[in-house]
Amino acid sequence: MKRITTLILILAGFFLFSIGVAAQARLRTPRSQNMRRPAQGRLLAVLQAKQEELKITDEQIQQLKDHKLAMEEKAVQHRNAMNIQRLELKKLMLDKENRDLTKIRALLSQGAEYRVDHFISRLKSQEEALNILTLEQREAVKELTKNRIRQQGSQFRGRFSRQPRHSFQRPPARSFDRRFRR
Repeated sequence: MKRITTLILILAGFFLFSIGVAAQARLRTPRSQNMRRPAQGRLLAVLQAKQEELKITDEQIQQLKDHKLAMEEKAVQHRNAMNIQRLELKKLMLDKENRDLTKIRALLSQGAEYRVDHFISRLKSQEEALNILTLEQREAVKELTKNRIRQQGSQFRGRFSRQPRHSFQRPPARSFDRRFRR
């Protein structure tokens, strides 16, 4: 009897260990390599893959590559400015005896401006990259993105949407706020 219980315990231990190892490996690896890549890099990769289908010239691809490098350089400059601002803020925060709240407020607003500027420059960058393409090519890229969004949406139906995944599942219950709304 002792042999059977020890054997069962050992097998259960190996089983739990293998599940733990598999879970850790899944947590470490990204689901998609594109998740780490910025939008410009994804656009360029898609356009290179579909170059013949979209009739994109080599000159357009080169312009997109140059544009991507220029935008990466601007992003590095933005990050550097934000890091310098953070360090200055950290210095001011460490001096607990002589805190100057006006300087701290100015640095915080400067950091917000950096983030806004970076966001706006990314939006402009995407528009500029699409302006390199012809009107027909832009329409084809829009169709590609719509199809990709539809495919991704069908993968997550039921998980994040309000519709039940299977017909035998009940729809989600109403939220607490809806019951008491007038």
